[in-house]
Order: sequence, then structure tokens, then C-alpha cells
Amino acid sequence: MQTSEHLSVEGILAEITTGYGYVPPFFTPAIATPAILENLWQQTKIAYIDNPLPALFKDELLAYLARYCRTSYCVVYRSSLLHARGLTGYEIYSLLTSPAPTPTNIEQHLALLTNVHEPMAAWPEYGSELEKTILLCITYLFLYPKRAERCRDVLRRLLDTERYNAVVQLLMYTKSYHFWLESQTELTYLDDFSVREHLSIMVAEEPRLPDFFLNYWKKVRKERRSHEEHLAAQREQLEARLLETEFTAADHASRLEAIFEAMTDGVVIYDASGRVLQMNSAYRMFMTSARKTPVFQAGDTRAYLVGRDGLGLLDS
Repeated sequence: MQTSEHLSVEGILAEITTGYGYVPPFFTPAIATPAILENLWQQTKIAYIDNPLPALFKDELLAYLARYCRTSYCVVYRSSLLHARGLTGYEIYSLLTSPAPTPTNIEQHLALLTNVHEPMAAWPEYGSELEKTILLCITYLFLYPKRAERCRDVLRRLLDTERYNAVVQLLMYTKSYHFWLESQTELTYLDDFSVREHLSIMVAEEPRLPDFFLNYWKKVRKERRSHEEHLAAQREQLEARLLETEFTAADHASRLEAIFEAMTDGVVIYDASGRVLQMNSAYRMFMTSARKTPVFQAGDTRAYLVGRDGLGLLDS
């Protein structure tokens, strides 16, 4: 069976092997459907392998975002790629367990980036505060896209158009990549060559990694639930304040209406076309006794007062 570009399955697998040095197991479920295999490979090649962002940063970001993928294959595999790039087990554990950006703390991270007024000439060094902050702001864009307008603006200014678009492309790929992995329940990281080569060394360097790999999803889910509950509480407080404001405004309006009605002088308010908008009780009593309505010019938007001396302008 041939793909849309007439490449055989063997040809696609050969390209994957050239790119990775082997065929990672997440490609295996697509082999039975060559068009999907080709699509998955092309997405991976364009959005990840050929992406112009620094290779270490790409793997660092994807390892951190792997915390939000339910299948442990993702986070273990991405961690092994970081180890292959020279990070120690301790450094990988520190990255994976570092606090995530949230709507309540994102401004603290953005404060550092807003002090950089020009697009970066070069990508910041690994481990620098600037590099960490960029990673967290990109993570926030991934987690809270509807609330990330400030992050988008700052990143677009800081990274320049090419690098910003590369970030967006990588995030788009990551979302579909996570969905693909979560749909392939038979995947296991023990089948991955890179994991088998690096996992035992990572664990020897950082003994807390196995517990993290086993329980990270529970921790992340609890973390997200806590943030959502905090946001819900903030929304409730805001709604309560708005409701209180509405009640206060309604109370003020009611008092003004009472004063308007209690005036001993009659008052009538017309719109520009001569229609009566409002009149108080004194004016209604006057009209009942007079049995007639004054006629005014169209376009007269003034308020009129009826007193003992007849009809007059209010605030004339």
C-alpha cells in the first residue's frame, strides 16, 4: 500500500530511522495505516526535528509539557531524550517538578520579560532566569490559551516573528502528539530504545524519578484542580461584588425615583421627538386638573416644571 506521495511504509520507516537512529514506538501503531504514518512523521519532522528553536530547549519544553499527557510513555521518553543531551537525572527531576505557571502567578514571570525591550539577538543560555521564564510563559500559553493574551504579546515582541511562529508550531504539534499517545493505550516506554538506554542511569542519578513517573499525573491533576478551584473562588468573589454594585445602583435609582415623585412641583421630561419619557405625580395631578397637555417643539430635550405660576423650564 502506498501513501499519498507514493512512499512505501518501508521508505517512511527508513526516513524515521535516519532522523532518530531507530523507530520510536509511538510510530508503530500507524504502520497499519500508511497515510497516517506519513502524516505523523511529517508533523514530527517539520514541527519538531526541523523546528529552528534550539534543540535542547525544544526537548526541555516538550519534557515539561509531557507532564500534561496521561500516558507515562510521553514523560519517560522525553526525559530520556534530555538525558541523551547531557542533562543529569537530578536536573531532569528539578525541571519536571518545578511549579507550573498559573493565572495567579503569571504576572511575576512576565515582569522579567517586559524589562527586555528589544527582540533577543541570541537564545538565552540553558538554566538562565530568562530561559526558564520563556519556558514558563510558553507553558502558560499551552495551558491557558484563552487567558494568555499578555504572554502572546510579550513572546511575540521578545522572540521575533520567526521564533514566535516556531513556538506556536511546536505547541500545535504537542497537542496532537499528546492526543495520539493517549489514544494508543498499548504503548509502553520499555519498548523504546532511548528509554532502555538512559532510564537506569537517570534513576541512579536521581532516585526520586521512579516515584515521579508513577504518580506525576495524580500530582498534576491535583495541581490543576487546585488552580481551577482558586479561579472559581475568584469568579465568585467578582460576581458577588458585581451583584452588590447592582444592588447599590438599584437602591440609588429607587431613592432618586422617590425624590422625583415627592417633588411638589410637577416635572415632565420629553425626548427629542416630543414623546414623554417621564413625569412625576405632581405633574400627573396637574394634567388631570388641567385636562390638557402642553405641546413642545420636536428636538426639545429639556425637562419642564409645572408650578403655581404655570409651566417653566427645569434648570433653565
